[in-house]
Amino acid sequence: MIKSLLFLFTVLLFTNISTAQTFKPVYGATGFESIQSDSWGNDILVSNGTPSGQMSIVSRPNGEVFVAVPDTTPGFSLRIYKSTNFGETFSLFPTGIQPGGMLIPKTKMVRSGLDSIYCSFMYNDTLYIWNVESNNFGVFTTVTVNDYDITASSTGGVYIIVDERVDRATRLYGLTNGGASFGTTVFLSSNGANPKMRFSNSGDTTVINYRGPVHVDTNKSRIRTVRYRESAPGTLAITGSFSDVVADSTIYKDQFQSVAYNGTIWTFFTQGLSPNRVLKCRTSTNYGLSYNPEFIVAGDAGHDNYWFDANIYKFGSGGVDLVYYNDTTSTYVLNYTSNSIGTPETFGTPLAVNDYETALSSNSAIPQITEFYDAGGDVGVIYLGYNTGPESGIYYDRLTAITNIHTGNGIVNSYELKQNYPNPFNPSTKIAFSIPKNGFTSLKVYDMVGREIATLLSKDLQSGNYEVDFNGSKLSSGVYFYQLISSDFVEVKKMMLVK
Repeated sequence: MIKSLLFLFTVLLFTNISTAQTFKPVYGATGFESIQSDSWGNDILVSNGTPSGQMSIVSRPNGEVFVAVPDTTPGFSLRIYKSTNFGETFSLFPTGIQPGGMLIPKTKMVRSGLDSIYCSFMYNDTLYIWNVESNNFGVFTTVTVNDYDITASSTGGVYIIVDERVDRATRLYGLTNGGASFGTTVFLSSNGANPKMRFSNSGDTTVINYRGPVHVDTNKSRIRTVRYRESAPGTLAITGSFSDVVADSTIYKDQFQSVAYNGTIWTFFTQGLSPNRVLKCRTSTNYGLSYNPEFIVAGDAGHDNYWFDANIYKFGSGGVDLVYYNDTTSTYVLNYTSNSIGTPETFGTPLAVNDYETALSSNSAIPQITEFYDAGGDVGVIYLGYNTGPESGIYYDRLTAITNIHTGNGIVNSYELKQNYPNPFNPSTKIAFSIPKNGFTSLKVYDMVGREIATLLSKDLQSGNYEVDFNGSKLSSGVYFYQLISSDFVEVKKMMLVK
């Protein structure tokens, strides 16, 4: 085992916490080790086995994807898997967290405005922050932690919000220098739990939620909200008032999360107990000064809608992407839906995106969304699923243009790009084509001004007949073009989306 040449750097503060484990990043390989499965369908295997805690994901516009998985490799307690091609293949990152055998219940990855990738994780009641590329590593020793969240601003500031284990106080800490030192500390509540925060699309305003005051049954507590704005890297100042976005303390709410885009806030939460959990939402169009009545996003009697994740997308006019589990069939499905800022309470028809049966885990394995914020508005998701028999694994799928490639039989004598059908379509259509010889093939979608909207296919194909499913649920009505390139063959056709 090659020990890391990078050492455990500055401990954030020097308060002694007896439960802290001496974790450190250590090289686990001399380079990338491929774990790509040869038998995946449309979903891509990231890691075999069930994680010991909550996995997390983050990405860059250039197609890099990082997935943090607790306890997946012998000798380590946390490993990172990386893709450089928008998730088409994943490799084991050379550095992981040792010692092995430690049960890490939660990870959270973020990308800062300075393009640094951070992985935070908890062990017992101590929080750790790791820059996975520079290997800078810090231990948060100010207080013992019951729960936390972490986010990053457009300036490179990193912020953590913690639910203190001893007195249940909720505090916000601004980090500078990649977590080496603190900016300001903000006191939020003397009786709070399960804090969450997410920056808006502007990158300087964050919406904070937490439970409080804490009920005897924590999951029945009210859900509070407040808004803060960055005044300097590592420093946040309040810009709104505290309010109860979900005030009923008699109902069970096991999950909640807010996201914000250009003054519109979506606050999602589950309500009820299994097998009747309903996914609800409240929206605000004035940055939280007032909220509209709650409405049901997904819910029907006798079925569970739960374990969700949401994030904003910046494509077009902008909006929100949402994934969640639904058990209306014997094989639990991972549903995807979205809406735009112009119609914040109108979600599209949910679309099941998982190829494999979703798996449940007592260690928590809630699906996680990542937004690339690239020109095509691409988005991906990871989830825990079963391939065959009892074997489970973490799978990845891209959601912006949900694409299924079907191979047909027969001998092909010439290139052909067929007209999509149905056409006009809403929101899905099929595009069929034929190639007579093996070669690199791409199929892309463009708008009226020639901007690339989606890459449906970009890989080597064998000769044959193919059919691709394209979903335009995040696009506005209008005329679009799709282009096939294979060897020296190029053809473009027009299609129309009508909503």
